[in-house]
Amino acid sequence: IKIYDKFVVYSNLTWKFKMKKYRVVVTGANGFIGSNIVAELIAAEYPVIALVRGNSNTDILKKLKCYNIISSNNYLDPSISRQLSVSKPDYIIHCAWQNNKPNSKDSKGLVASNMKLLINALELSSILNCKGFISLGSYEEYGSLNEIMNENMSTKFKKHDLIGIPY
Repeated sequence: IKIYDKFVVYSNLTWKFKMKKYRVVVTGANGFIGSNIVAELIAAEYPVIALVRGNSNTDILKKLKCYNIISSNNYLDPSISRQLSVSKPDYIIHCAWQNNKPNSKDSKGLVASNMKLLINALELSSILNCKGFISLGSYEEYGSLNEIMNENMSTKFKKHDLIGIPY
């Protein structure tokens, strides 16, 4: 993974970069995708701050030699922005996601919870004056499908929603 000041995504998903390394906050850093992103960033020698829920197991992060870990259930807690402002992160990669409990029928509550999490992460990036924000999605945003998903499929979303465009 490489994060640069400016990048352009072309239709064939090739990238053009202006090289410079930045400080990165990864939310949901102890999850499957988040921990793999953290591992890649650390291997590439990026300064990484892991932001995880208050009751999270951080053993995977310690095994990855990620020791800058902040635990909180509220991204907008003033103590979180104070802690993060010391390291002046340039980017937030938002991987945090509330999972649905098995056999739960509350999909509207799950979506609302995850939207609030996303909005709070965006607000945090604004408070910290981050240069960019990357949010990862999941299959749950598209509902239950009986086909393989890819970026060329027809959904209610436009193609650029599937590949991500920096703000």
